[in-house]
Amino acid sequence: MVVLMTQTNSSNHPGKTTWRQISITTKMACGARQPMLVGDSAIKFKVGGRMRWVEIELDASDTYTARLVRITRNYERIVVEECSHVYADSLSAVVYSLCNN
Repeated sequence: MVVLMTQTNSSNHPGKTTWRQISITTKMACGARQPMLVGDSAIKFKVGGRMRWVEIELDASDTYTARLVRITRNYERIVVEECSHVYADSLSAVVYSLCNN
């Protein structure tokens, strides 16, 4: 299930916490668009002008897995880069490095 973050009333959803842990300067530098809640503990948001998305998932070990995903013209999902075992304090730096390679 994919829901826009503004359409949910749950203020303690893990996805909302994830979105708040990414600094505003990182969001601006990446061109991050409105995030969407995916499932119980993940978010995704479009970055830049191309068909690229960043997906961030909260793992059971209380760390994050961040992926840069590209969507092709045939709507195929290709994982360009993935970084796992990311702690909350380094989430902004990981998102920035995914978007600006």
